[in-house]
Amino acid sequence: MSDKIKKRIKSLIKKINHLDFCYYIQDEPSVTDDEYDRIFRELESLERSHPVFVYPYSPTQRVSGGLLEEFKQVKHSVPMLSLNNAINDIEFSNYYEKICKSLKSDKVEFVAELKLDGLAVSLIYEEGILITGSTRGDGNIGEDITSNIKTIRSIPLQIDGAKLPQRLEVRGEVYMSKATFEHLNQIAKNSGERVFANARNAAAGSLRQLDPKVSAQRKLSFKAYSIHFDDDERVYNTQQKSFEYLRSLGFPLVMQSDCLINLDECKDFYKHIVNKRDTLPFEIDGVVFKLNLFSDQRSLGVVSRAPRWAVAYKFQAETSSTLVKDIEVQIGRTGAFTPVAHLKPVFVGGVMIRKATLHNFDELNRKDVRIGDTVIVRRAGDVIPEIVHVVIDRRPEDSKPFKQADDFGTGCFEKAKLIRIIIHSSSKHAFDIEGLGNETVSALVERELIRNFSDLFILKKNQLLELDGFADKSSSKLINSIKKSSQIKLDRFLYSLGILGVGRVLARKLATKFLVLNNLRIASIEELEQVNDVGDVVAKNIYEFFRSPASSEIEKLISNGVKITRYDEFDDLVETGFFTQKTVVITGIFDSLNRGEIIELLERQGARVVGSLSRKTDFLICGKKPGSKLEKANELNVKVIEEADFLLTQE
Repeated sequence: MSDKIKKRIKSLIKKINHLDFCYYIQDEPSVTDDEYDRIFRELESLERSHPVFVYPYSPTQRVSGGLLEEFKQVKHSVPMLSLNNAINDIEFSNYYEKICKSLKSDKVEFVAELKLDGLAVSLIYEEGILITGSTRGDGNIGEDITSNIKTIRSIPLQIDGAKLPQRLEVRGEVYMSKATFEHLNQIAKNSGERVFANARNAAAGSLRQLDPKVSAQRKLSFKAYSIHFDDDERVYNTQQKSFEYLRSLGFPLVMQSDCLINLDECKDFYKHIVNKRDTLPFEIDGVVFKLNLFSDQRSLGVVSRAPRWAVAYKFQAETSSTLVKDIEVQIGRTGAFTPVAHLKPVFVGGVMIRKATLHNFDELNRKDVRIGDTVIVRRAGDVIPEIVHVVIDRRPEDSKPFKQADDFGTGCFEKAKLIRIIIHSSSKHAFDIEGLGNETVSALVERELIRNFSDLFILKKNQLLELDGFADKSSSKLINSIKKSSQIKLDRFLYSLGILGVGRVLARKLATKFLVLNNLRIASIEELEQVNDVGDVVAKNIYEFFRSPASSEIEKLISNGVKITRYDEFDDLVETGFFTQKTVVITGIFDSLNRGEIIELLERQGARVVGSLSRKTDFLICGKKPGSKLEKANELNVKVIEEADFLLTQE
């Protein structure tokens, strides 16, 4: 009897999943609503009577579970990169020519796809079953929104296919259709609630609800744009073939072009989409062009958290006029001055704009923006608020040019700049000077006890005693802390210099490549560009920094006792032991840690975490409900470590 019930439940699940595919993905309903409801109610009834046969991929489980307290973090095994933008014909043409030059070919194959104005998400499937859905986050770590992802009817809870990989990842965009957005806002208006500014904000707010039932009511949609798994190039080796594979698994896809083999074809497709944009049932903010051949993609690699082999050709931004209420000069972490215009609030492209950066004083002077001016603003690339130009005929007669850049080279602004530089250089991820707070830095600069960062390393105890709040013990403690920090690894030192475009990740990559400071100081622009993530602009910034007066601070630091040690990537390991230089697979559900936390612990200890088992696998970390991986591990004689034993290795 139970076998019969089990077969019937699985049959109904398969039937309903197929009906959902026809309705939500192919937009071709194959049964009436009444017939669908009848089948669904039968499945619900059987599952209530036989809860042992409630499967996670059952359509009844799309909205399940109670209110979440918070979203757990998930570490992406492969970073979710952003895209570089082209915002006009010239920029796109330059990008195309640069690609041709890099690949040493006059003709390259591109495919284009619509750039949905939604939220990027990652879907992890194991043995064909959706186990995790997460947001992009910062590209490396996102949030686990699995409960809400399951409420999206166009996302398959289970996928079938010949020789389906044991573990695969599908990435795509969650969005809200124009019709759903208008309906949602109409309900909000009728209820006297605040309406959403645009469909993207509505989708984001819906996806991050702690109650999955709210997400389900918002009727979000999904379209896939990429798929990843071990040895995926054995199945497909082009962008187009990867789309075909995604389609064969039942995923809805964004609209794509045929293969585009020259610049004119790319531009024609872009123009076609511009003309078609308003007729689409969802919002898009551009067209994404990707190299079709994976071999070409590998050749170009990535730079600054974005692939070189793809670009988003964004639509021309909407504009509005507004008033400049004030201009504020902000000082960045590296001491750079940035003028920022405070604007009378105005909607641009569905977003309220209150501020717009003027980037630097050259830009401020070139546009001649003044307080009281009426200006035209847009969102550059549909994202960053930008002042396009001043409406001169509406300028007040008594207006005056804003202070010139020279006014900010002395006095209080120069001190403020020095304070920001010292705070950055002494921060946790740079010299990590414990006990040197912002107030202390400000006091040292104001009293002129230090005139640059290098002066910290010759600071005397009696000088600190001149400051309020410092006694004998606290002064000695800070002096010892400064002395302790005087030995610094190369990657931290490079980050401390504040070179434009060189953050913590890139500093580590430069250190890995050049090992010692002098190698980097004499490197050519061409040698710098060979480092992964270093593009031509950042390479030029690094090259020019080491040949500018600013680099003289390095000699002062060394003269004052700073020792820059050779970089060794294994210095970052927490410890050596079980997992150092080992290949590890994770399976099952864990009580103490989520999967992302386990991956982070393993990688910090020098492990390589992969998705599938092979004879080269060293360990299988095993939680509850491990599935077939545990059986395969035993077949391959892979050492299995259960959760309790894994936790013991971390003590």
